[in-house]
Amino acid sequence: MPGYSPKLSGDSKTLASAQLDPVRLLLQGIAEARLPEVASLSITREGFGALTLRDGTSVRLGDEAWRRKLQYLPTALAHIRHKQRAAEYIDLTTLRAPVWKPVDAEPG
Repeated sequence: MPGYSPKLSGDSKTLASAQLDPVRLLLQGIAEARLPEVASLSITREGFGALTLRDGTSVRLGDEAWRRKLQYLPTALAHIRHKQRAAEYIDLTTLRAPVWKPVDAEPG
């Protein structure tokens, strides 16, 4: 994707332990899903992927099926935008039950 350069985030141990293959897989999924609003990505030592969008929304991907989840993300974003809301986070850990939390939602 021309001009696309998300930054990797996380502590040095997380980045040092991340395999290049998961990073490539995540970047490839982002490019295939045409997600230009991704600001950063991270992969934990346990292999859990996450994104931060330019608007500050966190996206939790879990540890499997990243490509499928990234392909679903534009649908989730369209749903949230249709409701004229902003999301604090979108949890796609399991696509059977995706969850999102509005920015102004009450804690708890």
